[in-house]
Amino acid sequence: MPGERIFRGFLGFLVTPAIAAVAYALFAWGGELRLFVLPFTLAVAYGLTVVFMLPAFLLLTTKGWYSWWSAVAVPGIILGVFFLISSYFSYQDYGALESGGRVLAKDGALTTAGWLNLFVDSGIMAAIGCASGSIFYVIYGPVRRSCRVGAG
Repeated sequence: MPGERIFRGFLGFLVTPAIAAVAYALFAWGGELRLFVLPFTLAVAYGLTVVFMLPAFLLLTTKGWYSWWSAVAVPGIILGVFFLISSYFSYQDYGALESGGRVLAKDGALTTAGWLNLFVDSGIMAAIGCASGSIFYVIYGPVRRSCRVGAG
């Protein structure tokens, strides 16, 4: 039923970014949810959903490539790469940056500890993306051949 699929897709795109935003807020603050961070993380999560995840979903369903593995892998790749690139450029803004007693950036360049921190954090964000994709897949469900967009 197309109406049910549209509802489930809408519900998935409504719920999943909120869960990812809460997960990121917990990750960013060491497991402690700070409510003042939540509006920002929600705005970023829904923005990323509209700009990246929705077009990826439409492409996957149109081409007939939507499955459980693509629903899990694609959001993880998108979120991991986005976080890697955006964090790399944000580190460039610091003359020096320390975290936990480690120098992450010095003279505007990442140190070895900075690169390691960047890749670990990007991996965590990719895991949040994969988990979010899994939740979306549970809500939306598998695409049956007759339900694929453009299937004849």
